[in-house]
Amino acid sequence: MRRYLITGATSGVGYAVADKLRLHNDCELVIVGRDEQRLRTVAPGSLRVRRELVDLVGVEPYGLSQAIRTWAADLPFDGIFHAAGEETVLPLRMMDDARYRRTMTFADSTFAILRAAVTRGVMRDSGSIVIMSSVAAHRGTAGMAAYSAARAAAEAMVRVAAAELAPRGIRVNALAAGAFASPMHERLMQRQPEEARAAYARKHPLGIGQVDAVRDAVLHLLGPQSAWTTGAVMVVDGGYLAA
Repeated sequence: MRRYLITGATSGVGYAVADKLRLHNDCELVIVGRDEQRLRTVAPGSLRVRRELVDLVGVEPYGLSQAIRTWAADLPFDGIFHAAGEETVLPLRMMDDARYRRTMTFADSTFAILRAAVTRGVMRDSGSIVIMSSVAAHRGTAGMAAYSAARAAAEAMVRVAAAELAPRGIRVNALAAGAFASPMHERLMQRQPEEARAAYARKHPLGIGQVDAVRDAVLHLLGPQSAWTTGAVMVVDGGYLAA
């Protein structure tokens, strides 16, 4: 039985990955979300899905690390996908301390997950960890200081964890995505005028992506196909960084 931990499993790419993995008879999932009602809609009725109601914005890193160790007590994880995060977009002059700290909790939760993962018994040897990042960590975009910083910090931790876990054959990678259709993308776009939305779409030579393209990249990094890939940032962005 392969076992996976997925955060942010109630929407977007987290939901897409959980939905795909649940179809495999040899997979057991531990899914994490902060909305109880939406958490129930992921793989309803499945006996191989354990649901954990946790708001990663409100939990301290130590508490999250301890929770993950508890979830792995019976059986270690073959893979972890961390997709939960905040999407605060504000110019620096409007970013207050509370919003900044809330957005940066993505880095805190990444640290908590990786700290738990190095504990013996949490991850199976030769397993895989994937942290969801963004092209915002690689290119300056107005209004995204905190969001970009949180993703860049997570990518730095990925490289360190990859070095520390390599002796056990555990891979640690990040996926830097461009804009793709998701509830988070829709929330961001609704705050922008039509002209700004069109201009942003034009920055992606292959257009705004679909969630399945990002999901498949995550599954590739979680699976045996990426057995010789660690400490890397896979870019799936429709050509955004190349343009």
